[in-house]
Amino acid sequence: MATTDRLGVPDRERRNPLMTDSTPAPVDDLAGTADERIRQLALLDASNALTAEWLRRQLDSALAAWADDETVLDIEADSHVDF
Repeated sequence: MATTDRLGVPDRERRNPLMTDSTPAPVDDLAGTADERIRQLALLDASNALTAEWLRRQLDSALAAWADDETVLDIEADSHVDF
């Protein structure tokens, strides 16, 4: 007996829209400022499946850039306190 979700969609029909049965074409990593990365991500075609590996690489890159920015801000804040 097939099971359904709370909306009545059979389990076999429910799937992640970002995942496909076929191997997706490689997508270049996002680059640039945060605003540029947001625009690039928005422009990616919805039919282009984004792999978990690609998404994780983008998250790691964004978090590393954020940490670098925080370090610069901390150094600048410390230099203002000293003078």
